[in-house]
Amino acid sequence: MAEVTIVVCDVCGTMDRPTARYRIAKGAASAVFDLCAEHAAPVEAVLATKGHLVTSQPAGAPTAAPRRDHPVPKAARSLSVVQPPSE
Repeated sequence: MAEVTIVVCDVCGTMDRPTARYRIAKGAASAVFDLCAEHAAPVEAVLATKGHLVTSQPAGAPTAAPRRDHPVPKAARSLSVVQPPSE
């Protein structure tokens, strides 16, 4: 049985937009967000202003989210739908 994982923006929940995973930390606390380009714009602006990205992983290390520029192998596909928070 094949499975497909669908990652949606944590803000708008739109399924037809590509997302990127962001980890934001303050001291010992951290949070992970999947955001579309529209909702990631403020985060990207901060990263562009600072001119560098500090990461605890070495460059090229695997991340928790699959890259969007490569197809997911059939054996790794699953269907998970995340509902946006109700207002």
